[in-house]
Amino acid sequence: MAENKKRHRRRPAAAKRPAVRLSQCMIVKNEEKNIERALSWARGIAFEQIVVDTGSTDRTVEIAEKMGAKIYHFEWINDFSAAKNFAIEQARGNWIAFLDADEYFDEKDTELLRGFLERAEADPKAYPGLNFIRCRWINLNDKGEAFVVQEQDRVFRNKPEIRYVNKIHEHLSIGEGGLFLTDIKIYHTGYTKEAMSSKNTFERNLAPIEEELRENPDNLTMKGYLADTLRVDPDGFDPERVVALYTEIIEGSKAGKSVYKFTVDNAYAFLSNYYLNKGEGEWDRALALSREASEASPENPDFDYYTGLIHHARREFQEAWDCFKRCEGKMFGEVIPRSFYILGNSSQLFIRMIQTAVELLDNAGFNKYLTLLFKTQKYEVGIIGPLLGAVGAIRPAPSEEDILELLGRHYDLDNLRDKLFLARAAVRGGRAGLAARLMDTITEKELNWVDGGESFS
Repeated sequence: MAENKKRHRRRPAAAKRPAVRLSQCMIVKNEEKNIERALSWARGIAFEQIVVDTGSTDRTVEIAEKMGAKIYHFEWINDFSAAKNFAIEQARGNWIAFLDADEYFDEKDTELLRGFLERAEADPKAYPGLNFIRCRWINLNDKGEAFVVQEQDRVFRNKPEIRYVNKIHEHLSIGEGGLFLTDIKIYHTGYTKEAMSSKNTFERNLAPIEEELRENPDNLTMKGYLADTLRVDPDGFDPERVVALYTEIIEGSKAGKSVYKFTVDNAYAFLSNYYLNKGEGEWDRALALSREASEASPENPDFDYYTGLIHHARREFQEAWDCFKRCEGKMFGEVIPRSFYILGNSSQLFIRMIQTAVELLDNAGFNKYLTLLFKTQKYEVGIIGPLLGAVGAIRPAPSEEDILELLGRHYDLDNLRDKLFLARAAVRGGRAGLAARLMDTITEKELNWVDGGESFS
């Protein structure tokens, strides 16, 4: 009799995630303030973390070693591409994420990146010829706000033919096979005031730029980098030389010469402001430049803002208002726009709109943008002070009682902190009478608390 055997159904194998071997790479020098964050974002997605040190004298290497990174050393030769390519040569992954120490993905975008790479590996036919991923590059100011938005190619396949070129402002030597994932953003803190002052950016960048230009004197993009670097010369910069460089870039671009679009936009931004600030005799030139820039880069709200500034200076207030509204629409639309300036300085746009609304006798517009500023910049004395001065320009002119009533909608006029802040802002805005009224409301109990005579709540 045949032996009875139990039959067991095989459980379906658990679906395996596609094999994504991501190597995180970076080159560093004296990045002890940034290195922990720079390595932390990728710990759950990268199978190896490669740190190439180019001569740190602080705790950068020590911290990176404790976090499990693979440490390599590279003697600095004034060539960012050479150092980065050395890091790539150490990588064993099939994908590389090459972010600097002052850059990172947040947790949400790291997961988005992981998901995309897994889909790309699981179904290569869906993304034929894919070599690199383009992401938004969000530059953060000292307040953690976006102020420049561009694109960067920092995640790419580990292939021998994909390497960095240029000694400085290096970029990958790939032209095709890219996919722009607009939802994934790289955050960059390297342009904060603290970072710019702690790294001697001027000396670090000038030598390799000049060396590149000696080898290729017609490189307009590198001339743009030279102009940018000269502007941060700690000893002051030669405006005529910078203007000449940016003018050459714009004229070369119009003549069809090769130059990065970002470099051209940057040249337009500088020259528009430069000629605006030169005075009335140069306003026509400033306006022509900003209009050219708006036509060439209609997605960039900066140029609508600059054009509005010029119209406002010429007392063409309706034209200025129209430009500022276009700027606002681009800034707060569904798509994050490219921007050098205004995206991180929305308060400046709102201040200009308030000033323009006063000239147009547009009380509704005045109240709207005044309220926005009170809500978003409530304790910025450099912003609220001038606003209190602008309130006095409304016609009919409001009384101090009216202004106090307005302030009471946004501040607690029984709170000592708010009263002292508003008094200081009123002085800044040239409203000494209003400041005196606010100081008169400070009680004896509050004064005793300030002097440490008793507790106060």
